[in-house]
Amino acid sequence: MKAHHTGNGFRNRYPHPDKKSFWKWQWERLRTGVPADTDEGYGFPVLKPDVEFLKANREVETMTWLGHDTFLLQIGGLNIMTDPHLTKRASPFSFLGPKRLVALPMTFEDLPHIDVVLISHSHYDHLDLRTLQQLARQSGGPPRFLMGLNLHKWARSNGIPNVSEHDWSDVVTLSGLTFHFVSVQH
Repeated sequence: MKAHHTGNGFRNRYPHPDKKSFWKWQWERLRTGVPADTDEGYGFPVLKPDVEFLKANREVETMTWLGHDTFLLQIGGLNIMTDPHLTKRASPFSFLGPKRLVALPMTFEDLPHIDVVLISHSHYDHLDLRTLQQLARQSGGPPRFLMGLNLHKWARSNGIPNVSEHDWSDVVTLSGLTFHFVSVQH
């Protein structure tokens, strides 16, 4: 058993404050306030990428920011997405939860065929079920989904195939690219 595994799960490798309950966090957030929106809001110009180039590209290394923690990486002939979140809310519910503040620069239809999806952790703003399901149904077949521990069963039960789970320090090589799973702490 790896050193960070326990009988009930795992422990972080780095010191961290005690966890607050969700409701205590929400109460504190409401009581102390969150930063107010500016008069102009969060609107800033969103540049639309060259969709036709990205769809055809398999040689030039690119990185395209799609919002929050979602990136389209084109490297080694692969199209890789990190923490795909392309829906309007970061929530398990389509009608409730934090709304996207900045418009997406690309739609699902604009995306090239995605070969690999990397999921860093299981928070709703990183593990968006509707986005993953849509990627699993993309034309040309589903991507390879690389996820952390204990997500395989969840993914499969939600119609997301081609999933492999990985622990900290695992290494996976796909099409000549090496992916290292490093310890993280949110």
